[in-house]
Amino acid sequence: MVLIHTEVPEELAGHGVGGRLVRASLDRAAREGLTIVPLCPFARRWLGATTPTRSEASRWTGRLLAATACQQACGSSGGVR
Repeated sequence: MVLIHTEVPEELAGHGVGGRLVRASLDRAAREGLTIVPLCPFARRWLGATTPTRSEASRWTGRLLAATACQQACGSSGGVR
């Protein structure tokens, strides 16, 4: 699952809605056995600033592909090589 963009209405900005969207995406990817590729700058910042619960960490561990690895694989255009 590639997280390419996270956006919420301006009136909801700063209320944790974007983080809940990222968390829900990570949980869904984990349930479906998918690798998570966080290309979205917000998702990458959120992941770097968030300490997952023990349960989340066990579900997400091994599922996150570093954004730099994906960018190298996909190239600057974002398309698959």
